[in-house]
Amino acid sequence: MASLREFRAKATMPSYVHDKRIWGVIVDNDGTLYKEPEDADKTHKKAAVLAVQTLLFSTKGLEKSPEEIQSLFKKSQDQYGGSLDIFAHEYGLSLSELREQHYRHLIAEAEKTGFFDSQETLHDSLSLLQLHDINLYIATHGNENWTQHTLKKSGLSALFRDQKTHICRDISTQPGKNRGPEIYEKVLDVAGVSRFQKKAVRGVHFAMVEDVAENLLHAKKLGMMTVLLQEKGKPPLRNVPPYVDVVLQDRKDLAAIILTSNLHHEKMAAPLRTSSLSPKAQHQIRGHISRIYGEEDGNPTTPEARDKPVSAVSVLIPS
Repeated sequence: MASLREFRAKATMPSYVHDKRIWGVIVDNDGTLYKEPEDADKTHKKAAVLAVQTLLFSTKGLEKSPEEIQSLFKKSQDQYGGSLDIFAHEYGLSLSELREQHYRHLIAEAEKTGFFDSQETLHDSLSLLQLHDINLYIATHGNENWTQHTLKKSGLSALFRDQKTHICRDISTQPGKNRGPEIYEKVLDVAGVSRFQKKAVRGVHFAMVEDVAENLLHAKKLGMMTVLLQEKGKPPLRNVPPYVDVVLQDRKDLAAIILTSNLHHEKMAAPLRTSSLSPKAQHQIRGHISRIYGEEDGNPTTPEARDKPVSAVSVLIPS
């Protein structure tokens, strides 16, 4: 594995350039918009167990221990592809009600455990992107109540005031991001992108940011730029899937990746147009760009930077 110094050296090289200018950035919620605590999975599982216990007892008069329910979660994953599905198929519970109860308990458990104590969020990067007239959207498997709660607790509500930009998997029968393009198609509908365009290029002006690689496959099939957030401290991916364009280890680099790609489509050698921005915003944007190119003013002047092919991929993870 490369040292941190070697990794930083790689991160200053010219980065990925997408096929088209990015107009909108779509982000996952949990683990992407904000850094989850190390025991996040434990909190989610506890909330799911409480949801099942609540509904089993209230609708069927059945009682099951946490251990029994967690065993059924595993069986459900193997047989039906989802942790809760077995309780609908074999116990007659409503998946929609289970999901609602799950997130209700999750909010309560998160309040008890300091779930949102981390200050690591996408706030700075997304603020810069908004200043640069790039629209923001959320595509998440969570429901709207949980999404609103996480935005508030993470200090991100101001960036997503319009609830229409929250594309949540509120319908239990809707395929997840790893199983189909439906959630991404809905984002593009909200963004006003015509469904008459060819599927392979319908999302070409959008970037999808995720912390789970397999959730990016269907985004790439729509032509999107795909960004995988691989947290520092997590084991690096042995094999980066071909549908992942960029892998980031630091949320703060997201704006630089998007803006650098867009600069390519503004004829690269031209100065960054920030005259309408505050001096502080101009300084921040130029700083992010220069971190990628290692050059002043965020203007790539090397032949390698100017001549970089559109299809080139730079994966920012240690080898």
